[in-house]
Amino acid sequence: MSSFAERYYLSSQSRRAANGLERFLSQCPNMSAMQLVEVLLVDQALEWQDAAGPSVEQYLQRFPAVTDHQPLVLELVYGELRAARALCLTVDAEAYVARFPDLAEPLRRQMEVSTWLENEGTGTKPGGRPPA
Repeated sequence: MSSFAERYYLSSQSRRAANGLERFLSQCPNMSAMQLVEVLLVDQALEWQDAAGPSVEQYLQRFPAVTDHQPLVLELVYGELRAARALCLTVDAEAYVARFPDLAEPLRRQMEVSTWLENEGTGTKPGGRPPA
């Protein structure tokens, strides 16, 4: 976690004020796109703790500087997927592919790896089948 992300996390724990993210970012004008996404991932995790939070599209609308960095957008998409799964919400990979067609292949690969890792801990193969 970058120092910006850590500072945001610590400051957000003491107060969850409206516009807290924007206020924090206004104090960090020289942040790189990667550092910005690290902060957004912290915000995303906090916002999705108890219920569905802002969508990736909402983050991209608020912070368009990230839009041109596909690997960073993929990080936000995967952050939303992780958060949705943590809330036991249905995650439809093809719905995410439809929302982010430019990320279709890396998103499908990421989902496949994620499913494989989840199943690794449960002793099932992808698709829910127990090992032979």
